[in-house]
Formats: sequence, C-alpha cells, structure tokens
Amino acid sequence: MATRKATTARKKTPAKKTGAKPTRKTAAAKAAEIKKVEESKMPRPSALIAELIGTFTLTGAFFALFAGGTTGIIGIALVLIALVVIFGVISRAHFNPAITIALWANRKIGGVKTLLYIVAQVVGAVLAFLVFKAIFAAANGIDLFGGSEALIIDNLINKQGLTQEMIDEAGGLLEFAKSNGFSSIAEMAERIGVTTFVDNNISGNGLAAFFSELVGAVIFGLGAGVAYLKAHKPIIKALALGFGLFAGIVVGGSTVILNPAIAGALGSFAHGWGFTGAEWNATDIMWPIITYVVATIAGVIIGITGYRFLLKDSCDCCEGGDCSCDCHKK
Repeated sequence: MATRKATTARKKTPAKKTGAKPTRKTAAAKAAEIKKVEESKMPRPSALIAELIGTFTLTGAFFALFAGGTTGIIGIALVLIALVVIFGVISRAHFNPAITIALWANRKIGGVKTLLYIVAQVVGAVLAFLVFKAIFAAANGIDLFGGSEALIIDNLINKQGLTQEMIDEAGGLLEFAKSNGFSSIAEMAERIGVTTFVDNNISGNGLAAFFSELVGAVIFGLGAGVAYLKAHKPIIKALALGFGLFAGIVVGGSTVILNPAIAGALGSFAHGWGFTGAEWNATDIMWPIITYVVATIAGVIIGITGYRFLLKDSCDCCEGGDCSCDCHKK
C-alpha cells in the first residue's frame, strides 16, 4: 500500500508544476515579442506602393468632389471605403499622415514604418496635385504654369473684347480689376464666369478654422480607432473609416479636410489657381500649417487614444492592464 501511495504522489507532482497560468504568461510574452519585431521591421514595397496609390486616389477624389457639398462628402467617403477594402490587407490602408502618426503614438506601428508611410503618402498627394493641375491646364488650353491669371486674361481678350495692352496700361491684372470697380481679382473672375478647377473653401486662417479642424479630426480619430484598434473584417474597417471621415467633415464644416497631405495639395492648387493676386506671406503659410497639420494630427491622436482607453475600460478582462483577450486581438 505504501508503494502505491508513493507512486500516486510522484504522478501528481508534475501536474502541479505545469499549471495553466504560467503557460498563458509564456504565450503572452512570446506574442508581445513577435508583435514588437513585426512593428519595428521595414514595410514591404507593396505596402508603400499601396499607400502611394491610395493617397493619390483619395486626393483626386477631394479635387473632384470637395466643392460638391454633402453629396461631394458622401462621394469622398465612398472612395475611402473602396480604397480600404482594396488595400487594407496590403498596407492596413492609412492614406493619411495623421493616422500613421497617431498609430505610432499609440505604439501600434514602428518609427521606420511611420516615416516611410508618410513619405509615400506625401508623394501620392504631390503626384495627384501635378497630374490634376496638368489635366486642368490642358483642358483650358493654357500653359501649365500660367496660373489663374492666364485664365482670366484669356477670357478678357477672347470673350470680353479687351486687349493685352489695356491690361498692361492699367498696371497689371490686379490694378485693372480695381480700376473697373472690383476689390480683387477673384471678384472680377466670378463676374466674368471664370472659376477654379476646385472651387473649395479652404481657409486655414484664424482660430475658428483651427478648432473646426481639431473637432472634426477628433471625430474622425474615433472612427479610425474602431478600424485600427480592434480586429474587424475589411468591410467593417472600411465603413468605420468612411463614415468617420464623413462625420468629421460634416461636423467640422466646409473648411475641414482631416488629412495633412491632401490639405497641402488642395492648398497649393487653390493658391496657384485661386486668383489671389498676391504672393504668399508668412501668415498665409503659418496658419494653414497650424490648422491642417498641427490641429489634424492632434485631433486624430486624441480620437484614437481616447477610443483605446474607452475600449480597454469597457472590457473586464483588461482591468489588470495586460489586455490579451480575444476581443482585442489584432
């Protein structure tokens, strides 16, 4: 009998040493190490190409639809939804430096990948600017770098019966406009029916535009949090981003863009073809940067980070701080 009891005790001893709790900790540690390596490694070329193409397409959608009111905003949101479905499995479909930086701030993406993603996104927006500017110039039969003044002068000479000498004698187009009772070139352009390719309402000057962009970016960031902080099917992720963008633009107002790369392209286009009649000054450069770069990035970081904390607080299994439950798996 004593021999049997000793044998039973020896059999039970290993079972106590191999409990389920240490096994879970080891698995969690391994998963964290794998995730850290995954985040820090270089992105694949296919991911960078996807970010470039996606940002190019989304910028084109803004060029074509931004002036279309609510219908235009819906169209932009639908384009974003389609792009996320197409490229989500390749690059996770950021198409926005603000989203990339916000995910980096929340330790969801490594620094090298963040930098390269932003470069790809900016290149995509710049290419869209150049392509659509060339298309607009060709459609209107003017020199690519002729700017908005070429459109107005062409209209004044060929449709209004004026001559180049008359404009030169007045001291240039701006002085000609003022001598004929217009306060600006834009007012004269509107009167004679000359419009820009994108008749948008970009206005980065002032605190009103800053806070509009900030509020819209926070709302968009909440939608981005749904898309990037939880495991979803591609269509759910796409809908979260698309409707988040739609809600952010609608609530923020007509000056809201919610994408620094696209804002730069739109602003450059509006200046080149926007009948400003003057060169950029320090204020013209400072406020758009504060509004469409600083406010946008800050707002998206607030939205995504806020959603992350709300998500963690809503789950009882994450109260200890180590959130490795199935509902938050990536």
